[in-house]
Amino acid sequence: AIEYLHSYATPPVIHCNIKSSSILLDSSWSPHLSGFGIAVSCDEAECVDIPVRGTVGYLDPELFHTGILKPASDIYNFGVLMLEVLSGRRAIWKREHGDGDGDSDSDSPMVSLVSHALPLIDAGQVLHLLDRRPAEEPTPRQLEAADLVARTAAHCLQENGDDRPAMSDVVTRLQAALELVRCDDE
Repeated sequence: AIEYLHSYATPPVIHCNIKSSSILLDSSWSPHLSGFGIAVSCDEAECVDIPVRGTVGYLDPELFHTGILKPASDIYNFGVLMLEVLSGRRAIWKREHGDGDGDSDSDSPMVSLVSHALPLIDAGQVLHLLDRRPAEEPTPRQLEAADLVARTAAHCLQENGDDRPAMSDVVTRLQAALELVRCDDE
């Protein structure tokens, strides 16, 4: 859906608020994008001086600093969403006892999933990022697929929007990760 909005809609549409609650699943578990309330229809030349919009934890830092809205802002949002799927954590959460980061109390700081996950991905420790609730231990192919998704998410979360991939590249990488997991089923 995001690839269609960026590459095929005329004029292109920038969603501005891609997050977990904007993804609806139908009865066959097919995802559908929703929440177009702050979406902007524009080409590159028209997306200057757009008010900063979005949700804390998903907000593109480049948009926040420059005020220039680009499709890359949606790519950043989607990178956060991929980390949520991998980790089972929200974009921002309150540090709790057992997080491995100290004791929890009422004054515990909020933690950004991006700042928590990127060092793990950069260090090649994706296994420490993964949500362990769906399965006890991932197979080697599942771990390879998760690593590909994590590295794709990290690429989407580059500080500079020009360094982020196009959505078509993200789709290609996610399809490759899905193929790795499907090989386990055969």
